[in-house]
Amino acid sequence: MNVEIKPAHMMFTDGYKIVITGENGEVEKHYMKFEDGIKNVFKWSVLSPFLARLKIISQDYHIKDPQLRWENEFKVITYLRRKLSEGSYPLYIPKITTNHVKSLENPQLQKFLHQWREYRYTILEYVEGPTLREMLSKPENYKLEDEIKLLGECIGIMHSFSVCQFDRRTTNDIKIPGGFCCVDYSLAKIFQKWDNAYYRAVAFDIDNERLWLPPKLFKIFQEAHDKYLTSIKNFNIEKYRTALTQFKRLSQLSTILKPLLFQLDGAPL
Repeated sequence: MNVEIKPAHMMFTDGYKIVITGENGEVEKHYMKFEDGIKNVFKWSVLSPFLARLKIISQDYHIKDPQLRWENEFKVITYLRRKLSEGSYPLYIPKITTNHVKSLENPQLQKFLHQWREYRYTILEYVEGPTLREMLSKPENYKLEDEIKLLGECIGIMHSFSVCQFDRRTTNDIKIPGGFCCVDYSLAKIFQKWDNAYYRAVAFDIDNERLWLPPKLFKIFQEAHDKYLTSIKNFNIEKYRTALTQFKRLSQLSTILKPLLFQLDGAPL
């Protein structure tokens, strides 16, 4: 067994990519994600209060305690993977592989993990592919309209399961064959669909895309998203659309905030 460990980066979080090659030649790829660090301190102590003062985010957006964010991500990923296992969907959620990796009897890996024993971290499946941010920066290489339409359906699927990710951004969507893998659920919330708060949350989640997508692509994204939700029994599309109008200020401020947020948005996974 060969273990290769390299520093890696995902949005506001520094971590490690762990590649394990078995004796049979099979390769496992994992991402070690830390829940504490200077970037998260800045994000929560400086950036979030700044955005809150501008009244462009809901107070429900915050899960300030690192322990709660860490536990929340496990909960949401487990829930979504169970829901997705009941059918065939273009949306993919990475596996939580922490326990599996820890159980491997490899001296190099065990020594590496031991040095982080005082820290909270999650080891996730490492999903490879271009992020949406990369795709937007090289539109000539992709059929962007088709891909954005597919992504809209994927987020609609997530919302149909009553999950709002909240941290919707271009580095959290990874293109995979036949669909998208969406990552980073530390701020996600599982809502009851009949609760008014659910529609407000979906409205915030979808309107947040305006910060990242050009207007033409956002329209394609929203149409695909709404089309999927209208196919779901008991989803009140009119209540959702009413809630959506409350968040139009996001699009008005996007021209100011987008350069700032893109600078803060880290390298792709």
